Amino acid sequence: MSLVNTESYAIEDRNIERLVNFLRETPKGVSYSTPQSKEDLEEVFKLRYSRYVDEGIIPENPSGLHLNLELLLPDCRTFLAKTEGKLIATISIVKDNSYGLAIDDYFSEEMNLLRSEGRKLAEVTAFASLPKLNGLRNVPFHLMNFTHKEGYLNEINNLVIKVQPKDKSVYQALWGFREFCKVVDYKTTRLMSLRNDIDENIKCFKKYQENENNGSISSLLSLREHEIEIFKQDSVHYVPSPEEIFYFLKLRTSTWQNTPENKKERFKQRYHEYYKDLRFLD
Repeated sequence: MSLVNTESYAIEDRNIERLVNFLRETPKGVSYSTPQSKEDLEEVFKLRYSRYVDEGIIPENPSGLHLNLELLLPDCRTFLAKTEGKLIATISIVKDNSYGLAIDDYFSEEMNLLRSEGRKLAEVTAFASLPKLNGLRNVPFHLMNFTHKEGYLNEINNLVIKVQPKDKSVYQALWGFREFCKVVDYKTTRLMSLRNDIDENIKCFKKYQENENNGSISSLLSLREHEIEIFKQDSVHYVPSPEEIFYFLKLRTSTWQNTPENKKERFKQRYHEYYKDLRFLD
């Protein structure tokens, strides 16, 4: 097992102050939401494709989409940032489920160790943004804050994320993520796993608020006016229908073709659980 650190840890006071400053204002002209339609989700997959191709993470493909099966699951919540109706950044959080998490493909032993301790997991994944967010550099921090709040509202204990080693510092500095697993090789890059203890972070946020008498930290602890609509529960939680899943997998056939048979069965089972008597993809 390639564990680096199994102890609980939380965000430091000096970084809480930095984070609050990033989140103090919503950038003018930016709106935040979750997907409400197939078209919204397709824009997410297009932005991910464009950025990941530019960064050399994935090769080009005719569909112009980059999607993963876990982003089609009912356990996934995706957040969008837009200006003038144009998608400029996105991030997703996938709550642990019978299908599993994408991070299990690389760090299954470590994730199972957390599960064996009775800890509820969720994976932060699929971040993508336009290459230049002129004057909007705090947008990614707002999106990351949404994943933290989503985890908190769903009583998640640990957020986990897989990143390239070169990208770990921002997650460590501002969000209290810590290295959890050693680096592994993946295709043309290297990956490592980071872990965030939400329950410990919340304790630190509240302690900081009491000690500093700092009301601005409410941006980390409660929903602000523009966030209430985003976090309404299942009433606005868009989940792709079977027909819409067919649509995406027809556009990006290799996603399903390259999925191992055992994962295909788990995917079908998870949707059968959600849609009750539905059978599809047979």
